[in-house]
Amino acid sequence: MAALILALLEEHTNARQVKACLEECGHEVFVVDTYVKALALLRDQKVDLIISDVHLEMVATYSIFCV
Repeated sequence: MAALILALLEEHTNARQVKACLEECGHEVFVVDTYVKALALLRDQKVDLIISDVHLEMVATYSIFCV
């Protein structure tokens, strides 16, 4: 079963690798590199899974899960 996945990753190389791997497995992946972009996406799109950097600039990462 394909999942809709949000990858919130600041490092672009990691983001490309994660996206390629997950898409190869049949999932749809949205990649963003900032907390603000992630919140904007989550306002319009329900996702099944969020993959996030632990240390994002100027934001408590756990707060993304309170949307």
